[in-house]
Amino acid sequence: MSEPPDRRPNWSVTWLFRVQRVAREKPRPAPSNGGNGAGFSKWFPWAVLLALIVEIALLVWLGILPRV
Repeated sequence: MSEPPDRRPNWSVTWLFRVQRVAREKPRPAPSNGGNGAGFSKWFPWAVLLALIVEIALLVWLGILPRV
């Protein structure tokens, strides 16, 4: 008599923990810009601040926000 096919998945909880541990231990690549902060993280906050200032100035100019 032959056994029925195994319907269990090919992974286990211990396998998942091992994959997570190995992925956590891999060294992360260095930033391509040399870490001097000249990339996205440098200009993005200034772009958001500029957009907020322009929006407030436009709302004041249109009379939606009162001048103080």
